[in-house]
Amino acid sequence: MKQFFTIYRLPFTIYHVFILLLILSLSSCSLFKVKTPPYPDGITFPIEKIWENSFESGPIEVIHREKNNLYFSTRDGKVICFNIEAKKAAWVFQVKGKIESPLYRGQDNFYVYNENGLLYCLSLQGKLIWKTKIGDKITSGIYESGSRVYIGTEKGKLIALNGKGEKLWFFKSGGEIKSIPIVAASKVIFGCDDGKVYFINTDGILISTFETEGKVRGSFLVDNNLLYFGSYDHYFYCFDIKKHKVKWRIKTGGIINSFPVFWGKRIYFLSYNNVLYCLNKKNGTIIWWAPVPARSFFRLEFADDKIVVSSMSDNLMCFDAKTGEHKGSYNALWEADSNPLWVDPNLIISVYDENEETAKLLFMQKEVKVSLSASKTSPQNVNEEIVFTADVTGFYLPQYEFYSLRFIKINFSFFPLLMVPVNLEREIVQAKSEENTWIWYPEGEGIYRIEVLVEDEKEKSEAEMYFKITKSDEEDVNKNKGDLGMNRNEAFELVKKYLKNKNLVKHSLSVEACMRALAEKLGEDVEKWGLAGILHDIDYEITEKDPEKHTVEAVKILEEFKVGSDIIYAIQAHAGIVPCKSKMDWAIFSIDPLTGLIIAATLMHPNKKLEDVELGFIQRRYKEKSFARGAKREDIEQIANIEMELDEFISICLKAMQGISKELGL
Repeated sequence: MKQFFTIYRLPFTIYHVFILLLILSLSSCSLFKVKTPPYPDGITFPIEKIWENSFESGPIEVIHREKNNLYFSTRDGKVICFNIEAKKAAWVFQVKGKIESPLYRGQDNFYVYNENGLLYCLSLQGKLIWKTKIGDKITSGIYESGSRVYIGTEKGKLIALNGKGEKLWFFKSGGEIKSIPIVAASKVIFGCDDGKVYFINTDGILISTFETEGKVRGSFLVDNNLLYFGSYDHYFYCFDIKKHKVKWRIKTGGIINSFPVFWGKRIYFLSYNNVLYCLNKKNGTIIWWAPVPARSFFRLEFADDKIVVSSMSDNLMCFDAKTGEHKGSYNALWEADSNPLWVDPNLIISVYDENEETAKLLFMQKEVKVSLSASKTSPQNVNEEIVFTADVTGFYLPQYEFYSLRFIKINFSFFPLLMVPVNLEREIVQAKSEENTWIWYPEGEGIYRIEVLVEDEKEKSEAEMYFKITKSDEEDVNKNKGDLGMNRNEAFELVKKYLKNKNLVKHSLSVEACMRALAEKLGEDVEKWGLAGILHDIDYEITEKDPEKHTVEAVKILEEFKVGSDIIYAIQAHAGIVPCKSKMDWAIFSIDPLTGLIIAATLMHPNKKLEDVELGFIQRRYKEKSFARGAKREDIEQIANIEMELDEFISICLKAMQGISKELGL
């Protein structure tokens, strides 16, 4: 019997194992498939400016959002409702005199006061509901609770008004009131410059006070009878209103006069030591902290799980709200004048342009960009391995598809050169995949347009570049030299032979890129202008101790290779040895200092990446006389001799250098 059961159970066990393996194999796709994370929500850096709107005077600290409208007050006495879709003001209310306050939001209205203590109450449609003269200078924020409005004054009065703007009562404190009052637990609560937090009833009768060791300004937050606020004594407090005692306090590195914000079980605020703090709301433990560029009085902005900070600088910063990880920065070129606002897909902020003396409302969105680069420079020989790489910004799990289109040259008597595509449609050379590189072994000579299409769930963009392929035999190489004396590859090898300083080599590449781009723009000989650019400092290290001989030794070197006389002349012209005559001369004369200025500006940019530098950033640095003094503005402006506007010239050169950012290490 024992043997019988042993024999019987064996096939039974194998059967069950077989069934189990079959089930696992059939369901393996669902069991072991890695779930793709969802497309990121909220703001994504880097960002770029989409458009801007200028005002004679900018918002005072705070911009409010209601549906598709922005609301703010300006220093020149206006309250403005700006419609985002229409990109213009929906209405403007003119206040008498200068406005002293930000715009404060009530339940269905707005409040603002002028320099003479005149308080206005406006509807959301910009109509005057009432106005009242307070008498004393108003210095606090404005708080509406039910049918009452509370304000504080320079003389320490907390004043209660009814829904018509009529005074009900006032309470006299011991100092100037610059906090924003709040009503919680049937008490009116406000901070004062005498260092106290006052608790009074709704009839204006004092209940109690709590004393800190510094002025109490900014705003309060309340949650479950717990009052959260900061003080000039560097402490951030959690105060139990019912028990009238401190639950916890945490000392920071600076004065606290800001607007704390709740996010889940955490609380966030800024201090005067230029630090953003994230605390555990329950016990005050510092979860993380992060430095910000400058002091800030502006409200923090949350965009899903990210927090955006503006400060008294031109740099916006974004952090992960959970971890404090820096998620990106944006240089707005001008100092921030308001809180940032996230209105999907726009990040909005006001800045003040000191040069034009105007305020600008900037609208930024996620930057979506594709750039295409090659492992070798054009031209290359047939069958030479060339790797093309697509670099992207603003995509999530992108797919790449590469294309190629070949062109041939046709000469006509009436039109000297015409580039004609061999095929009507571009050829897919690498089907859509996650691979961002394509390896090419060109089989035929000609001019090729290499393209890449990049897509993800929401975004789509393309990039292209032209590449020249030539025959590999020596006879053809010499033929392509023409009157230039050498080809580009030979010129680069010569540069590396005579210039050992890597920065000088990078400078030569920068000037070459700009010269080629400018030649293409002007319809000039790209190869010739490029050679002049890459060879212009060939003798720099030889003549470093005797600058007056700069380019003199270059002539000797280049004449040995029978380099064209016009190229040699342009090289001498850039150093002022001979006067500029041709477009090529003037171009290299102006490009040489401009490349230095662009590099210097990149190194002071928050991201220190050439691809992140915008034209406006360069223009602003250009106007600063103390910046990059060696890049003489009068030399750069000589580009006018070839009838080109300065801004266009800078733009062409910036894009050219961005195209070789990898070679420049920026």
